[in-house]
Amino acid sequence: MRKNMQILTRYSALFIVVVTILLGILYILGSRENCAVSLSLLFGLITLWVIGRVGLLAFHILFHKRPGALSDTGKVESVDIILPCYNPYQGWEQTMIEQHKELENLMHDYEFRLIVVNDGSKRGFTKEAVERLKVALPDTIIVDNKNNQGKGGAVRDGLKYSDSKLTLYTDYDFPYQTESICRVIECLKAGYDVVIARRNRTYYSQLSTRRKLASHASRFLNFMLLGLTYTDTQGGLKGFNRKGKGFLASTRIKQFLFDTEFIYKASLDDTTYIKEVFVDLRNEVMLPDMKKGVFLNELKNLFMICWRG
Repeated sequence: MRKNMQILTRYSALFIVVVTILLGILYILGSRENCAVSLSLLFGLITLWVIGRVGLLAFHILFHKRPGALSDTGKVESVDIILPCYNPYQGWEQTMIEQHKELENLMHDYEFRLIVVNDGSKRGFTKEAVERLKVALPDTIIVDNKNNQGKGGAVRDGLKYSDSKLTLYTDYDFPYQTESICRVIECLKAGYDVVIARRNRTYYSQLSTRRKLASHASRFLNFMLLGLTYTDTQGGLKGFNRKGKGFLASTRIKQFLFDTEFIYKASLDDTTYIKEVFVDLRNEVMLPDMKKGVFLNELKNLFMICWRG
C-alpha cells in the first residue's frame, strides 16, 4: 500500500511539472482561454497531490510497525563500518584507531572491522598512514580506487567487502559521538532493517545560511516528490542488516544523494522496518560550507530518483 501511494504521488508530481511548463508556454503565447483551463487543471492536481502527501504521512504515523528483537545467541557479533575517504587530513588513521577502540570499549559484545575506501585521493592517503592503520587494526580492509567516483560509488565499493550481519557507513573522520553510533547498532539489534541518523538542532545551528537553506529545501522536496516522511536522509550515518544491504547495493547515484535513494528504495517495501534515531556530533568536528553547484547537481539527482523509482 505504501509503495502504491508513493508511486501515485510521484507521477502526480511529475505531471504537475509538465502542466506547469505547458501553462507557462500558453501564457507566453497569449492564449488566455487555454491558460484558464490549464490553471483549473493544475489547481485540481495540486489539491490531489497535497491530499496524497498528507495521507502518506498519516499512514506512516498510524501504521508504523515495530520489529521483533533479534535473538541473543551469546556470541560476539561482527559489525562492518564502511568509511569513504577522499583527500583526508593528516592523522586520519589515528582518528580511526581511537574511534575503533572507543567503540569496542563501549560495546563488548561486538567486534568492529573497518572497510576504508580511498576514493581517488590526490593527497593525504599515504602508504605510511595505511601501514600504521593496518599495524594497529590488522583486520582493516583497504579499498584503493585510483579514480574519484563520489561518495555513493565509494560506499557501494566498500559494501562489496562487507559480509557481516550488521553494517554501518559514516565519514572517515567519525563525525558522530561514539554513543550515537552505539544507538544505531542497538536499533539494529532491536530488529530494524535500516537505521537513519537524525541530526539534532545543535548541528543545524552551526550550519552556514547556504547549507541551512539547502537542508530545508531537501527535506521539503523529499517529502513532496518522494513521499519520504523521514526528516534527515543526509545524516551521513546509516546502519543496516543484510536485508537493508540489498537496497543500498541497488542504488545508482554516485554523489551525496545516494543516501536519499537508499532510504527511498527501502521505504517502498512494506516489510522493511526503518528507524530514525537522534545523534550528536563530536565537538571537534568542523562543518565545511557547501560548494557552488552542488545543490543544483543534487537537485538533478533527486529528479532522477523520482523518475526511475
